[in-house]
Amino acid sequence: IEALARRASRELETFVYSSEDGVLRDEVATAGARVTVVPRRVPKLDPFWVLALASSFRRDRIDVVHTHLFGDSLHGYLAARMAGTLPVVMTLHIGPDGCTPLQLRGYRWLFSKCDAAVACSQALREAWSDWLDDPKYGLRAIPNGIDPPGDSPVSASELAEMRRELGLATTDFVVAAAGRLAKQKGYDDLILALPLMDASAARRTRLVLFGDGELREALGRQVSEAQLDEQVIFAGFRPQLPRWLQIADVVAFSSLYEGLPIVLLEAMALSKPIVTTDTPGLAHALRADEEALVVPCRDPKRLAAALDRVASDPDLRSRLGTAAQRRFSSEFTAQKMTHRYEELYRKVVPSPS
Repeated sequence: IEALARRASRELETFVYSSEDGVLRDEVATAGARVTVVPRRVPKLDPFWVLALASSFRRDRIDVVHTHLFGDSLHGYLAARMAGTLPVVMTLHIGPDGCTPLQLRGYRWLFSKCDAAVACSQALREAWSDWLDDPKYGLRAIPNGIDPPGDSPVSASELAEMRRELGLATTDFVVAAAGRLAKQKGYDDLILALPLMDASAARRTRLVLFGDGELREALGRQVSEAQLDEQVIFAGFRPQLPRWLQIADVVAFSSLYEGLPIVLLEAMALSKPIVTTDTPGLAHALRADEEALVVPCRDPKRLAAALDRVASDPDLRSRLGTAAQRRFSSEFTAQKMTHRYEELYRKVVPSPS
């Protein structure tokens, strides 16, 4: 959303409606969007939120509604219809395997109603197309995109201070992972992989988990029971995550399923070597052994072996990072994504009569 707002052409004005005042509000507003908090008080289906959104759409004279995630897509679609049959573009960020049976039924209904459905990666488009088994829905792929990092990298002294803040030594080999502490991310496998690494590499390896979520306590217990408290650091949510990723020697993804996570693109843009599971949303973005080391899902031994390879081979780290950055520049920039969405908006908005 932030990238779309920043890169949108001058004739497009971006409004963002949120049910709560989130941590990224200032960044989205600074990017050029008008942010409105429309409180939601009823879980699941909230008819009052639908009414409030519809009123906001009419007040702001919205031309097209762009929704994300299942609950917001359902409420956004209903509000768009109530506000005057506004066209709706729905973006999907997870595949059918990440949805409940009720959500799958709801998505099938939304596919038939929305003016355009978009998958945030080609792999996700293929997964949904296979599940739908019907070409009439016209699902398309518009890969996520972000702006490249700024021209001023973090200095060596700043990196050293950031490491000290997290309790890291300059000689530590840092594996970073970022995202919600949820089952989807497979962080239990990443923790299991640490003691399976080569003994010399394992001693100097530190795993830094950026993010928070419902599994924070369970993962903490796993770390303590495995006596890995000195090796695993729960860094919590950090604004300006790309800045913090620069402390990493490698960025790891142990996910069970994904769409196309923004943190993957951030790591690619920063030329970080990447180790990832072969879940399609990740593996389709990076070619195995060219732009990343790719291992099977739910295989801590193979994950440990891949981390051993990058820990012991600086040339491999450099090669993977350079190739990943090149791939990012050719496929996943915010400029490319915004251009594709603007074309889609113009296609679904009725021409003035």
